[in-house]
Amino acid sequence: MSYDVNSKNAVTLIGNVGHDLEVREHNKRKVVNLRVCTNEGYTPEEGERVEKEVWHSVVAWGPHAERLIKGGVKKGSKVFIEGRLGYSPAEKEIDGVIHHFQNPVIEVLNSINLSPKPAEAPAEAA
Repeated sequence: MSYDVNSKNAVTLIGNVGHDLEVREHNKRKVVNLRVCTNEGYTPEEGERVEKEVWHSVVAWGPHAERLIKGGVKKGSKVFIEGRLGYSPAEKEIDGVIHHFQNPVIEVLNSINLSPKPAEAPAEAA
């Protein structure tokens, strides 16, 4: 595969999962949909820090979906997501006119669950 060095479509997110994974199957491949929240902030000249939550729609296919499922990702998990920006078509009727939209979606290429896994219970002595 060759890449155009003058062009790149890459997204990196580090944030928290907003709900449990939505898992389905399409053409015998697992598909996972999730929403990831990141935080942005700035400090205006007045000095009071302003924080803002930003929500991102994320979709993972095949082995990337399996990695999220097997990795124990769930609501509240902190995740590192690498992917590319894609678009999902949508329609909405407004005043009797159908409008077409392209909703941004991050398509996962790599992911890591950054949340610590719960410790295993110690084995009882016999």
